[in-house]
Formats: sequence, structure tokens, C-alpha cells
Amino acid sequence: MYPPSTGSEYVRSQTRLPVGFQFYPRLLQAAGYYCTNNSKEDYNLVKPGKVWDESSKEAHWKNRAEDQPFFAIFNHTISHESQIRKRPHQAVHDPRKVRVPAYHPDRPEVRQDWAQHYDKITEMGAKVGANLKALEKAGLTDDTIIFYYGDHGAGIARSKRCPYNSGLHVPLVVHVPEKFTHLAPPEYQENGTSDRIVSFIDLPATLPSITGIKPPANFHGHAFMGPYDAGSQPYLYGFRGRMDERYELIRCVRDERYIYNRNYMPHKILGQ
Repeated sequence: MYPPSTGSEYVRSQTRLPVGFQFYPRLLQAAGYYCTNNSKEDYNLVKPGKVWDESSKEAHWKNRAEDQPFFAIFNHTISHESQIRKRPHQAVHDPRKVRVPAYHPDRPEVRQDWAQHYDKITEMGAKVGANLKALEKAGLTDDTIIFYYGDHGAGIARSKRCPYNSGLHVPLVVHVPEKFTHLAPPEYQENGTSDRIVSFIDLPATLPSITGIKPPANFHGHAFMGPYDAGSQPYLYGFRGRMDERYELIRCVRDERYIYNRNYMPHKILGQ
């Protein structure tokens, strides 16, 4: 899965949503879904009124009406880049045994960063497990389609905010219960993998599609599940732009094999 590059806590834009556009949870709410967000709201624009039925650290699908269908997001920030160098830290992975990418210097400090990154991923996995246990306890496992993904590359140099694979290529796991396999893409297999390239911009189109709602024409993404599956797309696009006061104009396009990056500010290489 390949999203656009993302920024820090201080890079948010205050632009406004164009007239005629709406956030995708509003489509789901109109169809009767209880929509919750727990709890990050990095919209990169001014929030256009009420978006969720509940958006807070207490937001949960359990607060819905009895038997009401739901859409719930849980953002676990425990693996955020700010946690990579947090001290004190209880080590899980041995820095001496981590794989250091060829683009990083093989130094003890770099090994420590990677080891702590994996430690935080491990902690996050426990929290995701708790989410799944809650569904199981409520008897909803067989009724819930689950998406699990990271929002950008690791919070380490040349990853987050960089338009290389190390920054744009993130994990995406989709679980489709047997009763909903008719909504899965053709290549879907339990415990299988797919070479199909998708992006975050495709999620707002995919979610209405699996509920039977035709994605609005002004959604730029392409549904990859449901009756409005748009099929595999030949190219995906990414970018690197402003980060706080630092500008850097890079655009990229990729297919299943190649990625092409173009730097429009070669006089300020790696300006961020």
C-alpha cells in the first residue's frame, strides 16, 4: 500500500473543503452506520462541522444502538516517530541483531533506533490484539471486515515524509469474513498476498463500496473492494512537499515494478 507522504504535528494546513465535497463517514452515517474515531484528526484542512458520531479517546463501536452497523477507527500512536528515542525504554529486540538498510550507516545509534522501532511495533500489536479480542467477546468477529495498516514509513531518516519505498510502502492487511467474501477483490485469499497496488486515497471510495454505496464522482481514489471495485490501477502517485517552514517539491509516480521521483528543487537537495 502506498500513501502520500505525511508530515508532523505542526504541518497541518488550514485550507477548507471545496463546496460539494464531504467526508466519507457522512456517507456511511446516512446509510445508518455508527461511525467512531479514536481519536486522531489529522485532516490537513478545517474540520467541516460534525464528521463522526463520536471522536475522542473514549470513542468506541460499543456505544452504538443495539444491532446498529458500525464503522470504527482506532489510531494507535504508540509507534509514532516521537517514541523511537523515548527514554527510559524497556528493550525487546537486540540492536545487534536488527537488519540495517543499506541506505543507513551501520552505527550503534542507528541500530538502537531500528530496535526500538520494532519494540514499539510489538507493543502496538498487543493493542491491536485487544481490539480483536473485544470483537470476539461481542460475537462480532464473523460480521466485521477489518483493515489494518500503517500510515507512513518508519519514523526514521529516509522513511516518514520521504517519497521512496521506505517512506511510501506501508503494510495493509484486510480480513474478510466468509459471509462477506463476495465483497472481496478477485485476488483475495485467506492468508494470501496480492501484488495489486493501492493507496490511502482509495480507502474513502472502498468503504462506501463495501456497504453498497456508489462512491461519489468527486472522490479521487478507486474502490478496491465491493460492487464498485474499479479494478487494478496502472499507476499510483505520491509527493513530498512542505514540512513546517521547510519546502521541498518532489513528485513521484509508480507502477508494480518501477518508481520515478522528480525533484523540482534540485538546488536544495533534501531540504527538509
